[in-house]
Amino acid sequence: MNDREFLILKNILKALKECGDFPLLETHLQDEISLATPSLRKTEFAEALQAAEEKGLVISVRSERGLKYSVTDAGLAWLIKNKA
Repeated sequence: MNDREFLILKNILKALKECGDFPLLETHLQDEISLATPSLRKTEFAEALQAAEEKGLVISVRSERGLKYSVTDAGLAWLIKNKA
C-alpha cells in the first residue's frame, strides 16, 4: 500500500467511525472523503472502498437509496494500530 492508498483508507475509516452506529451512504461517504483527500478520483475511492470491504474493515448493506457502509471492529483496530 502506497502513501496515497493509506491516506484514502484512513480517511474512509475515520469518516465511518465518526458516524458511530449509523451507516453512511456511499455517495455521502465519497463526498466526505473528497474533502479530506486532495484531488480524489472516483476510481481511487471505489478501489479503496472495495479493498477495505474485502479486508473486513468495513461492511456494506443495500438500502433503497443505495449501499450504506459502516466500520467494523477490525477497521477500528486498524485505526488504533496505525495511530490514525
